[in-house]
Amino acid sequence: MQKRIGGLDGLRAISIAAVIALHISQRFGGSQWVTMFSPDGVSIFFVISGFLITTLLLKEFDSAGTISLKQFYLRRTFRIFPPIYTYLAFLLIYVQFAHLTLPWSTFLSSVFFVRNYSTAPDFGLTMHTWSLAVEEQFYLVWPLALIWMLSRRGKVAAAKLAIVLILVSPLLRIATKLSGIKAFDNKEWIMLHTRMDILMFGCLAALAIGTPLFERVYRAVTRFWWLLVLEFVVLTHLLEWRFGHLYSHVIGMTVDGAAIMFFLVWCTRNPQHPVGKFLNSKPMVEIGILSYSMYVWQSFFINVSSSWMMLPLILITSYASYRLIEQPALRLRDRLVRKERRTASIPASLAERAEEISHDSESVQTAAGVEVH
Repeated sequence: MQKRIGGLDGLRAISIAAVIALHISQRFGGSQWVTMFSPDGVSIFFVISGFLITTLLLKEFDSAGTISLKQFYLRRTFRIFPPIYTYLAFLLIYVQFAHLTLPWSTFLSSVFFVRNYSTAPDFGLTMHTWSLAVEEQFYLVWPLALIWMLSRRGKVAAAKLAIVLILVSPLLRIATKLSGIKAFDNKEWIMLHTRMDILMFGCLAALAIGTPLFERVYRAVTRFWWLLVLEFVVLTHLLEWRFGHLYSHVIGMTVDGAAIMFFLVWCTRNPQHPVGKFLNSKPMVEIGILSYSMYVWQSFFINVSSSWMMLPLILITSYASYRLIEQPALRLRDRLVRKERRTASIPASLAERAEEISHDSESVQTAAGVEVH
């Protein structure tokens, strides 16, 4: 069975390229054109993550009638932890040689994936871990909710739950902004409860694909598919420029999530279209595969380097991270999962690896303490 879903690696490549371009622009004075005509890489990563995680869990539930949380968290641990913990260990050494002060509260908030809620002092080289924190918190909550809904109410009810969470998110952003809680100041865009609509759009797509209502809406909104791209690449930035956070933090994120969701599904269904061929081209797939390691390391090189060499250094380090850290960790993960399945007598058909998730960040991040909107 095909282990990768066509088009998604290419979307990851576009996402990480957009994030790096934005962070470089912010690092060196900022270009309004980069901001105005760059997609939100974070949101694209989040939609992909929600889509793939839910697809994986649904396949397991359909095959076995249950979902093994133990195996799920084992897979996620070996996918996410090794690269980011290697990076954080490297930072501990680097700050000593560079005579920088990395507050322990800041470091530990990254280690334990609570950077998005932490009140610890900012430190540019760890700021990007906020998006990984969102992802990890999502992994703790969504599988439990999905298991409960599937076992008691079914897939349609699970899709309705995703819709409810999407609709609630703008209200939570408003409530968070008006709450007056000091710890939440200027964090409406990085906390799980205020950013969950983006993730839920990916979950909704996995749950609703094939249903008559979803397919009718899909056919209508993708008749002119390029309008979806225009929305989350250009229109959303123009509206934010005009109305500020009053648009982006209220409904802008939600509108972006919907556009990205439908475009993602369109990409998976149109591999022969020129856009599909581009996304599935070897260079795009290779960059997409490296996107998580690129996410982890790009913040360091953008912050410490002031020359064009940061780009090749990001690529070289990301490739080394993928080959020396990610791949060995994934091979060990697969051996442990197979052993666990044999022990639990779970059918071998569940051994497929629908696991290539990136920022998974991010998923992605901020650089030098500059916000990504």
